[in-house]
Amino acid sequence: MNRFIIFIFIFAAISANGQLFEGGIDFGLIASQVDGDDHGGYHQAGITALFYSTLNLSEKTSISSGVGYAKKGAHSGLKQEFFSTRLYYAEIPVFLNIKPFTRINFSAGLVYSYLFNGNLLTNYSTTNQEDLNLRNYELSYTFSLNYILSERFTIKFTDNYSLMPITKPFSGTRYSNNLLLYYFFAANSSTVPAWWNNNVRISLQYKIFWSGKNE
Repeated sequence: MNRFIIFIFIFAAISANGQLFEGGIDFGLIASQVDGDDHGGYHQAGITALFYSTLNLSEKTSISSGVGYAKKGAHSGLKQEFFSTRLYYAEIPVFLNIKPFTRINFSAGLVYSYLFNGNLLTNYSTTNQEDLNLRNYELSYTFSLNYILSERFTIKFTDNYSLMPITKPFSGTRYSNNLLLYYFFAANSSTVPAWWNNNVRISLQYKIFWSGKNE
């Protein structure tokens, strides 16, 4: 985690020395589910926040990174079978931005996340992060469709999904890393699926400062 934080500071320093540097904050809402837990639906609500910096490579391309927070997980929404998986992550995204149109651009990249807290609540018990056998890190992809409202404000619609399981295999248990194969061979009850974070986000990006604007 420390190496990624150092990378962010190096990235910001390089950007600041360039002529086309900008930065700000991104804040929004998350709707999430955990694939592999036998429950469906984006019922777990959360928030996301990101302090970002961007280096403009050309008029239509740029690269961004930052440090952020996201609450992910799953939620039943049913009182008689209540459960709520709550996963709290610190995030470091790195993504490429492409601007094919004046008002619309796209972003795609990777997100390294560190799980600093997590639990599963049910009607009967609370299971902590260690007993859930969760990894304390996650690597995921991110893809965003962005609409530029003004010089300072952009609204973002983002899809984010794990590229690796967020759970570790229990000792002595057959473990499926492939979600599609698990459901296809669901009759084999001795196989336990891995968990994968699956979430969509809507956020508002506010540009706080920029340098090197072409006059």
